[in-house]
Amino acid sequence: MALLFLAYTIPLPFGGIDVNKRPDGSDEVSVHNGINVSGYGYGSGLTFNGKNGTGGSVSSHSGVLDGHGGQYGIGSTFGGDKKKGVQLDSDLNLGNETVHVSYFWMFDQWISQQFHHTFDYH
Repeated sequence: MALLFLAYTIPLPFGGIDVNKRPDGSDEVSVHNGINVSGYGYGSGLTFNGKNGTGGSVSSHSGVLDGHGGQYGIGSTFGGDKKKGVQLDSDLNLGNETVHVSYFWMFDQWISQQFHHTFDYH
């Protein structure tokens, strides 16, 4: 049986719309925009992800580029799944450092609260 995975982009001035069918069967639609001139610029995006009515997520991000490979901005995700429950994520990017906060909720209780700070030096 042959599997068909679709992916295409609709280009727009300073951005575009991406539509993807992933190997796991989920669908993804992303709208993004930005500009980058010699490493300095801005970028933002919004992504919708879903899989056959069993769950999905909405993610957004935005930030400015500092010209040295770093990004300053925020990102967030809200998602739900029948098996995994509800997940809330937030990211704060400060140059080459990222602060990530996650919450998971399932069956009327917070089952996991995580806070961690990751360093990603290039």
